[in-house]
Amino acid sequence: MAIDLLFRCSQEHDDFIQAEYHEPLNEVLITGECAGIIYNLILDKSTSIKFAKTLRTVINKIQD
Repeated sequence: MAIDLLFRCSQEHDDFIQAEYHEPLNEVLITGECAGIIYNLILDKSTSIKFAKTLRTVINKIQD
């Protein structure tokens, strides 16, 4: 199951980030495109958890 996340890139309107479970390697695959450049990030389970915790910490610092 993939999670599609839309984000703003200063270059294009069709840019995206997608996170999904990558079954063959039992890891999380994050794919994105910004300004026509496609990138992939593969994280193991422990790194994914650390990344999620770090992201939550940064989000909590955002002032509304």
